[in-house]
Amino acid sequence: MKDLKERSFEFSVRIVRLCQKLDEKPTIASEKSSEAVSGATQKTTQETTQKTSFTTQKILAVLETTPTASRREIAETLGDITEDGVKYHLEKLKRSGGIQRIGPDKGGHWKILDPKSTE
Repeated sequence: MKDLKERSFEFSVRIVRLCQKLDEKPTIASEKSSEAVSGATQKTTQETTQKTSFTTQKILAVLETTPTASRREIAETLGDITEDGVKYHLEKLKRSGGIQRIGPDKGGHWKILDPKSTE
């Protein structure tokens, strides 16, 4: 009986040969798999967009109730996002005209301008 090292090596050699054959002659299967990957990518992008929109809405809800909230406070309140994630969404909201920072970083507050600009 062959030991594990020999079997692993033989398996690796077979995988390399299989990859070489697939590279030489693309098949319908490889075309189908690339279509599947493309479809999966599109689905993932849609899910991420929906999740991003939902996260943005949650951040807006926190800012409505606590306009002086810091990034850390928002992240702690939501619990499922990091401070960097909050920063990303706040920047996105500022660029879209949804919110504005009034005053300095310490002592200032957030003003919600257009909550619909995030959709």
